[in-house]
Amino acid sequence: MRRDSKKRRRINLWNTDPHCYWCGVKTALPPDGISSRGDIPDDEATIDHLRTKFDPSRLDPNHSNEERTVLSCRKCNWERGRESEQEAGIEELRRRSQFTPKKKRKTNDVSKA
Repeated sequence: MRRDSKKRRRINLWNTDPHCYWCGVKTALPPDGISSRGDIPDDEATIDHLRTKFDPSRLDPNHSNEERTVLSCRKCNWERGRESEQEAGIEELRRRSQFTPKKKRKTNDVSKA
């Protein structure tokens, strides 16, 4: 999703209901509508996907027009992401992302004369 469309989506969700979908706290929009990479307050509004990135059905077509994203505070969004990662386990996460560990390089032990 492009940065400007993410900004619009967050603002639209916030204008509909500024409260976190999970805990109900009133969220705050970042000053420019986009999160900074620095210290982010726990109540900052974020876009949260109802289906985690590890859920294969997330990529299915949305024929029923169900809502797939909600407004969430940063704290709830982060905690849900951590839970998903912990539930799946590292090997499952690697399998789903098609991560392949780097093979160890063979070193040639060639003595210099």
